[in-house]
Amino acid sequence: MGNSFNITVHDDRGHYQAELVELSPSATPLAYLSFGGKRYSINARNADLLKVLDILNVLYPGAVTSSAALPNRVSRANACLESLSRQTTMASGLGGSATASASLDATNPWLASDKAYLANIKQSFAEKYLAKKEADPAPLKGFLIHATHKQSDIADFARRFDEAFSTKDPKLFLPLLDHVSEYELIELIEAERFDIPLRQNIFPNSFIFTQESLRALDSYIHDPKVGFSGVITLQDTKGAYTLGSKDIDPATPFAIHSIGKVFTGMLALRLVREEIIPEKALNDPVQLSEDVLAALPDAIRTHIKVNKPTLKQLMLHQGGLGDYLVNYSSDITEAVLSGKSPPEMNRPEDFLRYAEATTGPLGEEHYSNLGLLLVGLSLQHLTGTHFDTLLQDHITKPAGMTCFTSKKPDGARWNALDPTAEHICGSPAGGYWTTATDLCRFGTWASSQWADPRFLALVKEYGGEFYSKDEISHSGGITSASAYLSAFPEHGVTIAIVSDKKHPGAKEMNDAIRSHMLHVD
Repeated sequence: MGNSFNITVHDDRGHYQAELVELSPSATPLAYLSFGGKRYSINARNADLLKVLDILNVLYPGAVTSSAALPNRVSRANACLESLSRQTTMASGLGGSATASASLDATNPWLASDKAYLANIKQSFAEKYLAKKEADPAPLKGFLIHATHKQSDIADFARRFDEAFSTKDPKLFLPLLDHVSEYELIELIEAERFDIPLRQNIFPNSFIFTQESLRALDSYIHDPKVGFSGVITLQDTKGAYTLGSKDIDPATPFAIHSIGKVFTGMLALRLVREEIIPEKALNDPVQLSEDVLAALPDAIRTHIKVNKPTLKQLMLHQGGLGDYLVNYSSDITEAVLSGKSPPEMNRPEDFLRYAEATTGPLGEEHYSNLGLLLVGLSLQHLTGTHFDTLLQDHITKPAGMTCFTSKKPDGARWNALDPTAEHICGSPAGGYWTTATDLCRFGTWASSQWADPRFLALVKEYGGEFYSKDEISHSGGITSASAYLSAFPEHGVTIAIVSDKKHPGAKEMNDAIRSHMLHVD
């Protein structure tokens, strides 16, 4: 057995630890990662192993191998992920290596601007980090091993990190940051509390996207160096603009995943504002029908009856509940891989059978799909009206949306390398299908509600899941796809992005638009 390394990988929900141990040529582990002719076993807690394999399959396409000896659920999920691993992951102009050619930079000024900006803040970060006294290098070392997915040899990268840290030489340290994205770098700067000036999104109240900036965005999303696949709709005080990447009809529906939570949160607050339910209902213990309670695991039912989480706590992921999406996705995977029909989901209650039995303390924030599912079912119970009808009457119809479905509509697009993606159905926690144009219409309509002081007060009190610092925003995604919604009510600006890729996907495009089109020097 050779060298071993501790790594931390992360997704939108959390961080997961694993140990990579270099293997002898004859070793036959359950799961291993291949790099430059060497193999590393992947050791992680049972609770983390599926997540670690999932993320590593995306970061290192084709490098993860698992055997049928793995526990059934992990083996099934990894079989699905092995098909995903054939997809090439391209570095985005913002997050990739700063090696764009001179000719590419000349045709796309955004890439050249990003190179210069990232070079400056990486230089500042390197100098400040190496100047720290009593710095523990382990957290940053693990983070960079995770982020630097183009390295051919983890052991060599770890050796170079140790040398740069011990010598305190910025020239040795800077190359270690080559594949760290702007978003990841900002995370590091904030974690270290370094005083490094970052560009801000500053734009006037009556903002209008210029034709020049729209042409630059169109060039950017069609650039093969960027590798984007999807549709973007922008709204300003003058009108809306929709751009699609090559061979994609701008009117194509995509899944928006967790952005559906914004719809559920807005619905709860509209029902209060329209006096259909009292505001007191948001602060009282959540009310659910007996049928819904009976469908939940015993531990969840007991938690609700004994600890009495409020509707507000569930809306803010503070209700002590867990997930249902992992079990639901695993059921889809098992069905598809075995040639059976995927589970039929016709109403929100159908998702309850996938609820995890885990609970936690009230008041602590823990991202919970189950919690938002129960928010929708509680609104249904309080009003006596089906959740889908409530959503249509109070949200999607007033917003002018013409495409919004819980099941994949005709003409929709998804990542064909992911056998589960097309079968995902929507619930109050997310998973709905719509177009970039309709998602933008929703964001613009939601912004218009801010003109009502009473409604704005409700959002500030109960809408923390999707509203902060004068911005409505939420991401959505699975391993193979992504979506993003940003709306700025005070400025009349909305950004809606849907994509059939995770990286580079909606998050990277949102960052690019904010940095280059909403920024005023």
